[in-house]
Amino acid sequence: MSEAIEDMTAYTKMTDNIMYELCYSADTSLKKSRHIINRVLTRKLYTYIDEITFKNDKQIDKKSLTKIQKDLEEIHEDLVVDVVKLDYGLPMDNPIDAVQFYSKDDPNKAYKLSKNYVSRVLTEKNNELQIHVYCRNKDNANDLKDRLQTWCKDNGYKLKVGQHEPKQSSRGAVKFGGKRKFPKRGQYQETKRVKLLK
Repeated sequence: MSEAIEDMTAYTKMTDNIMYELCYSADTSLKKSRHIINRVLTRKLYTYIDEITFKNDKQIDKKSLTKIQKDLEEIHEDLVVDVVKLDYGLPMDNPIDAVQFYSKDDPNKAYKLSKNYVSRVLTEKNNELQIHVYCRNKDNANDLKDRLQTWCKDNGYKLKVGQHEPKQSSRGAVKFGGKRKFPKRGQYQETKRVKLLK
């Protein structure tokens, strides 16, 4: 399969059918591949544990990132670590700086857009680094989440989901741990009745 990219005739024959060919293959070297495909087809997907966020992505170099990934994988064999880098195609630069603009007054002359003309909605940050952590075995998910929280606390990292910050919900209710707190129906009606009488 890896050599098919060099041969265009073989490459064009590689359709989605290759997945089923792997499933029906008796080759012992493809046992792990068959197991993964079978999990996908039977919807036994990896469980999402949490996500590690960073205050300053620029401080995390490639060496540090490799060490973090290795340390996380050593917590338990069921942990799967996925490093996600989000940017606009230019990891460290503002993409607007690479765009050339033209005006109707002088259509043959290109110019760069100054910062004053760029929308204030756009943020100063152009990239983001995330580490997503998954669990292969659903039965170990809660235990591994506790271990991950301990590891992050010991190493000075923050978890996105594990922060348990109150979230503003609809209709003015504040959400704590999945529960919404609203004023009681009777209290609201009584207040409304008193106002009408006044």
